[in-house]
Amino acid sequence: MFVVQDEQQLVTVIERVIESVMKRAPASAALPEYLTHAQVSAQTGYSPSAVASWVRKGLLQTYGAGKVRWSEVQALMASGALRRKPKKDAESRAEEIVGRKAKR
Repeated sequence: MFVVQDEQQLVTVIERVIESVMKRAPASAALPEYLTHAQVSAQTGYSPSAVASWVRKGLLQTYGAGKVRWSEVQALMASGALRRKPKKDAESRAEEIVGRKAKR
């Protein structure tokens, strides 16, 4: 059994455990190179129709059966070319609404 002496030692131990787990993680845990619009939506918070709109506008290229390259999605998001922010997930939106009602 390992006894942690102080907070810094605990942080060091946690970092080492995380590094060890990440090294052993299977390659399949990473996202595939090509994603469907629904998969992009799940990763980014933008709707699948927004992803389709980016394709129509020429902001993204499709490959194969309507899939887009994940690295291109990341580059598009980092470029600042998207005007709107992604939609909040249902849980965040519910918390926001409940918070507003509680303040009344």
